[in-house]
This record gives sequence, C-alpha cells and structure tokens, in this order.
Amino acid sequence: MSKLKKLETLLKEDVLVELRENIIELQEELAKKNNQGIQDDLKYMQDVKAYFDDAILNIDNGSMTEEIATEMLEDLENMKADEDDV
Repeated sequence: MSKLKKLETLLKEDVLVELRENIIELQEELAKKNNQGIQDDLKYMQDVKAYFDDAILNIDNGSMTEEIATEMLEDLENMKADEDDV
C-alpha cells in the first residue's frame, strides 16, 4: 500500500473520526459551562480537523507527494506515541 493510500485510510477511518467525536464532546461541555479553556481546546481541535481535511483534499486532487505523506504518517505516529505516554 502506498504511503498516500495509507495516510488517506488512517485519516478517514481513525484520525478524523476521533477529532469529530472530540469536537462534539467539547461543544457539549461548552454548552454546559462556557469557559475560555474549553473554547481554546475546541478552536484547536477545529484547526487540527481543518488541517487534516485539507490533507484529504490534497490526496484527492493529486497534489500531495509520497514524501509529504510519509512525513505526515511519521508525525501521526509520534502524536499517538505521545498520547499513549499520557
């Protein structure tokens, strides 16, 4: 499987699904208790989701290279490792 396809699958089936769930949870928290920390977290998650949505668009339109896909996969693996350490 090419790195582009692997990245696309990971983003669509894992990363974006988790981000959407986190965004919904934060929106629900914000509805109950409006505070700056929750607003900041929500904005961050929305920005991250937009970044990965753009990555999907770049894969779909052929403008992403295998090299960029490899770098993104490495970054995602590092993020996952950091998350597991917490």
